[in-house]
Amino acid sequence: RRMAAHEVNGRMASSERPHARYKLLAIALLILLVVAHYKLMQEIQTRYKAKFLLLLFTAGIGILPMFFVKRLADWELSRRINTKPADPSNSINPQAMEDFGSGVMVMNRGVGGVSSRILAGIGFDKLDVEFPTLLKHAAFIGIMNTLAFFTSLWAITTTALWICMAIFKIDCAFNLLLSVIFLGERCSIWKVSGAFLSLGGAALFSISAAIVRDKTGQNNLIGDVVAIIYAVELSFLMVAWKIFLKKFSWSLLFALNGLASLIQTFLVVPAFLWAYLSHYEGKDWEDSPAVIGWCLLNGVISLALGLWWTFCIGYTSPTYVAVAGVAVVPVTTLVDYLTVNIKLHWLDALATLIIITGFLLTRHGYKTNNGDANTVEFEPETETERTTHNEAGLPGIYEDSTSHSRLLGREGGGAGGRSSS
Repeated sequence: RRMAAHEVNGRMASSERPHARYKLLAIALLILLVVAHYKLMQEIQTRYKAKFLLLLFTAGIGILPMFFVKRLADWELSRRINTKPADPSNSINPQAMEDFGSGVMVMNRGVGGVSSRILAGIGFDKLDVEFPTLLKHAAFIGIMNTLAFFTSLWAITTTALWICMAIFKIDCAFNLLLSVIFLGERCSIWKVSGAFLSLGGAALFSISAAIVRDKTGQNNLIGDVVAIIYAVELSFLMVAWKIFLKKFSWSLLFALNGLASLIQTFLVVPAFLWAYLSHYEGKDWEDSPAVIGWCLLNGVISLALGLWWTFCIGYTSPTYVAVAGVAVVPVTTLVDYLTVNIKLHWLDALATLIIITGFLLTRHGYKTNNGDANTVEFEPETETERTTHNEAGLPGIYEDSTSHSRLLGREGGGAGGRSSS
């Protein structure tokens, strides 16, 4: 038994390495999208003063994921039905399938007639979430996204981007606190140390910025305060996304993003019409097609960022994403150094080193803390591996252990069917 356990542990260690690489790649892509989005948004607003057009394109293009919900839901259902058919223990639980299929009728509980057919055509009837609940979640996200858009735009056009990003990253502490309160996440010494080290690194960037502030005029107190408000809004959004995506699926992620953007569009259209009918915005544009083109590009980048950001939160945790996202600070510092010739300070190098150390500590905290919702462990593939796995008394955990185990009819059963997610 000890030899079998040792052998399976070896396989678990080797299977965790690809997952670790995937997480790092996901975070690296997220950082690039964040920098591209905020830098482009800052340039557009600074040159053209087009915040309402920016928001309209961001919200309008964000609706597109909603039209892929039905295909994604069908694909996910087919994957569940075809999961390991050769193994009798993985046979589909009829009751679970009946419960899953009853989602087709969920629209009739609160929505009827033409609306029901429209929503069913989009694919909302195939989600494992009732539409009134989905609508409430999407409304919260849409309203928060709108507030966060104006707050972040105000901050990055009042303050240099690299300074602003440093202040944004106080969301590390807020995310850790909110995750403990609302998600029941374990608060280990590694996570606390990593979060506050990263926060300290971001603060050091702010100190460096204060040293050059009077010389360059790239910062002011109002921008700092607005950046802090945005960090709080961002933290609530991240924890809310983790709650809404607790039973993760791509169809649910796309549905929430698309529906939230639709609600956001309804909110911004009246303001957009007022801004352009009253000539509050747009009267000084010399090249309107160029402005529209840049806003369209920003909307596409914003869509990619929104989908990938919410995936990273669902795949890991808000605190992990927030701490890893501190790497945005040195990246934006480098970008501003190359584009606007900012002055660097030796504290910037020290702050970067502290940020990297904080991220590594937090990452170690998540690797050693197997009770968190983002934990993904080894899943045996063959019958031999499953037998050895069960005999060794090791738990079997899936990426979506709750829905997967229930669908396979293994909820609460046996050593091989236990879940610690």
